[in-house]
Amino acid sequence: MQIRGTDTRKRASQVVARLADAGVDLVEQPAAGIAFLAEVTAGASVPIIADESCWDVSDALEVVRRRAADCLSIYLAKAGGFVGARGVAAVAEAQRMACDINGSIESAIGNAANTHFVLAHSAVSLASVIPISAPAGTHPYTVAGRYYEDDVISEAFAVRDGAILPLNRPGLGIEVDEARLAKYRCDG
Repeated sequence: MQIRGTDTRKRASQVVARLADAGVDLVEQPAAGIAFLAEVTAGASVPIIADESCWDVSDALEVVRRRAADCLSIYLAKAGGFVGARGVAAVAEAQRMACDINGSIESAIGNAANTHFVLAHSAVSLASVIPISAPAGTHPYTVAGRYYEDDVISEAFAVRDGAILPLNRPGLGIEVDEARLAKYRCDG
C-alpha cells in the first residue's frame, strides 16, 4: 500500500498509526519515495520495511543513510540475482536491519533460489513470501502458499507447520520435470 498525493506523509502516518493500533508487526512501504518513507518511519511506532524503495545495494545504502526504514525487503530478481541480493543483505547485516525475501510470482525454480538465499543469510530473519511449489494434484494446501495449479518440478516442496523445509538435493534442490517444462514452454 503506497499513499500518493500532496498529503502523502500525513495520510501515510495516519494509516500506519491505525495499523499499529490494530496490532500489526510491521508495515511495508507505506509511502512512495525515500523522502516520504523516511518521514513516516521517523514517526512510526511499528517497524517500517522498504520494498519499492530498495531495489539494489545503492538503494539499500540510501535507505540506511536517510533512515528511511527499519527493515529491507530483498528480491533476487530486482536486485540482480544472487550477487546483487547478497549485497543488499550485507548492507542490512552491517546495520543490524532485519530483512525478508519477497518474490515476483516465480515458479519453483525461482522459489528454490529464494529458499536457498533465506537459509544462507542471517539478515533474512523476517517471515518471507515464498510460495510452496508443487506439481498439479500434489499441493499440500488448498489456499495459502499456493500461486499456481501446476509447476515444472517432479515433487512438491516439503513443508512443516506452514514453512518450507530446506531443499536437500543437488543444485537448487529440485528436480525439473522435463515433460511439464515442455508443456509450458512458449516458442514464440
